[in-house]
Amino acid sequence: MSRIGKKPIPVPDSVSVTIEPEIVRVAGPRGNLEERKSRAIEVTQEDGQLIVKRPTDRAEHRALHGLTRTLIANMVEGVTTGFTKTLEIQGVGYRAQLKGRDLELALGYSHPVPIKAPEGIEFEVPQPTRVIVKGSSKQAVGQVAAVMRRHAALMAAWAGEDKGAREFRKHVSWYLKGFAVGGETRHALALVSSLAELDDLLATLDPDEPFPEGSVGAPRGRLGSPRRVVLPEGWLDDRRWGALDASAELAVSGG
Repeated sequence: MSRIGKKPIPVPDSVSVTIEPEIVRVAGPRGNLEERKSRAIEVTQEDGQLIVKRPTDRAEHRALHGLTRTLIANMVEGVTTGFTKTLEIQGVGYRAQLKGRDLELALGYSHPVPIKAPEGIEFEVPQPTRVIVKGSSKQAVGQVAAVMRRHAALMAAWAGEDKGAREFRKHVSWYLKGFAVGGETRHALALVSSLAELDDLLATLDPDEPFPEGSVGAPRGRLGSPRRVVLPEGWLDDRRWGALDASAELAVSGG
């Protein structure tokens, strides 16, 4: 992902950027966004552009380099043009309508299904069977790839690279559920045996692919055969990745 990290980020005149040791804040016409970053990754603003630099060519820094650049670029785009998804509703009698800022769906039940607009999200209903979702924040597969790399590094430090890679492979299906990652790449990731090999495979992923709609919180792994997977001590408490829900990982089959 370092190839992505080297690209400068153009900053429009309407956007202001505040850079702190662990946080980058971006303000523009569509609102304000902020993202945490690693202290190891340097972000500077020069001649109307943001430059993201890494301290070394270590695998962890390369992964963080691409991740940080992608997240900041998404914030700049989000506060200027924003992101849009158009959803089509299919079904006899199915329809949508706005109720203030919120959405109300008729989906064949005896009652309407309300959907409250999250903060920063706007709904539009140009016709009863079409819903447009607009927002300024975007998350991407680049973030998942960086978390995967951090997970594998912790496993290697905890159990040795060979055993750590074997344990990490149990989690690949969980991480990639719903993403448009080809079968060849998935198979190769499920057989990865070293951090260097993992880096090469993660570099082939599209870091701008958004999170799959509707997959968050869905059951993962083989139905009916749950088993506890192995995690390094403190993995779920790593502050660099924010608060993680232990049940999301510990209640799965492990791929």
